[in-house]
Amino acid sequence: MAVGRANGQPEALRLPHDASSRRAMERSYEEESPFELRHKLLALAGRHEEKRARAMLDAGRGNPNWIAAAPRDAFWCLGQFALEEARRVWQEGDLAGMPHPDGIARP
Repeated sequence: MAVGRANGQPEALRLPHDASSRRAMERSYEEESPFELRHKLLALAGRHEEKRARAMLDAGRGNPNWIAAAPRDAFWCLGQFALEEARRVWQEGDLAGMPHPDGIARP
C-alpha cells in the first residue's frame, strides 16, 4: 500500500478510477490480516465521520461472551405476565385477547 499523501488523505483510502488499478488495490488487501483490514476501514470511516460530524459505533471484535442476566430475566418475566393476562381475557387456539384497561391494576 502506498503511504504517501495527496490532498491530505492517505493514498490507501483513495479509490482508483480504472478497473486494473482497482483490482491491484483489491489484491493488496488479500495479504492483510483481518485486524489490518479493520484498521483501514476504521480510518476510512473516521474520515467520513469528520465530514458529517457524527459519532461512529466501534463494535470492536464482536459480541461479548456474557449477558446481563437480571434485566433479561425481568424482560422475559414481563412477557410471560403479558401472555397470561391476554389468555385470561380470551383464548382460542394460539390466539389470545387484549386485556381491558379498566381494573387492570387490581389483583
